[in-house]
Amino acid sequence: MRSIVCCLIFTLFTFVGFSQEGGVVFEELTYKEALEKAKKENKLVFLDGYTQWCGPCKGMARAIFPLKKVGDFFNPRFVCVKYDMEAGEGIELAKKFNIKSYPTFLIIRPDGTVQHRINGGTPKAEDFIAWVEMGLNEETALYPLSQVYASGKMTKKQMANYHVALVYGGFKEKDAEIKKELAGKLTDKEWLQNDFFFLLKENGYGTERFNFAVKNISTLRKNMENPEEVDSWLFYVYQGAIRPYFSSEKFKTPEGISDLKEIGKSMKSVKADQLELSKSHYALVNGYVNKNVESVMSALKDKKFCMNGDNVRVVMKVLEYMADQSQEQAQKLVAAGEKMVPELDVRLKKNLNDLIAKYKQ
Repeated sequence: MRSIVCCLIFTLFTFVGFSQEGGVVFEELTYKEALEKAKKENKLVFLDGYTQWCGPCKGMARAIFPLKKVGDFFNPRFVCVKYDMEAGEGIELAKKFNIKSYPTFLIIRPDGTVQHRINGGTPKAEDFIAWVEMGLNEETALYPLSQVYASGKMTKKQMANYHVALVYGGFKEKDAEIKKELAGKLTDKEWLQNDFFFLLKENGYGTERFNFAVKNISTLRKNMENPEEVDSWLFYVYQGAIRPYFSSEKFKTPEGISDLKEIGKSMKSVKADQLELSKSHYALVNGYVNKNVESVMSALKDKKFCMNGDNVRVVMKVLEYMADQSQEQAQKLVAAGEKMVPELDVRLKKNLNDLIAKYKQ
């Protein structure tokens, strides 16, 4: 799901006007004139609500609307108009449509009925076209869905679509309400379906739904249009579960070790040792609880894992603690470490050499 935060990229851009050859044609029309023209030409109105100080608004004007492929999509379908929400007619339109954040884009029928709303922009033209396409289909457009919901006859699939429309429209509170209601209606079978994965992935490690997903991970992966989404979710969940233990002294306590063993069992059940993102985290946990220095140390071979300096510090802290526990572990650290050092980059080589020197006799 996209994040409106990405729009901040646009603060680097400068405003270049309402249209450009080949891009979206924004017409100098009053709102009433735009509706009349849309009716005459059998089009919808696309309204861009912006302000002069809004960085993302300027970014859309510079980087998205002038593109030919965007113009090719918009111009045949819409009468496009653009209003400063803090000047002229825009002031009243902002009140009329309750526009309080910028940019806000509206798709409006010729009778003045709002069909869809998009809050925020994006640096990717393909994404923006996809968001607008949602608003052309009554099955995915915000306001037709809101009417279905108000009728009390909304299906679970429609609720999932409504959730997406609310997110893009910027209605966080209503979206939270819909998600809570939908979660209470889903069967166990539906929790494992692609349409409702957006709800499942909000569940963290140890929750009832997370544990259920782990037990049925094969079915979940099979049901997903993109199974890699499941693996990415598992990675972030396990990473979030592991980090608190290794970033504190918990991993040295009996309770902490016991908890890490349970995390390791859970990771093993989803075959985390075979998932590209999760291999090193699994090696860290599994190696630690089984007192396997080589397994813990293998995480240092993972360049992506080691790009995060916190991960490197965790590995070093765990290795040092393991070596402190027995002479045997200390000797294993030295022997395995000396073999591995040549394979590491300069930064990691120094870290590991310093640790080896501490325990080398």
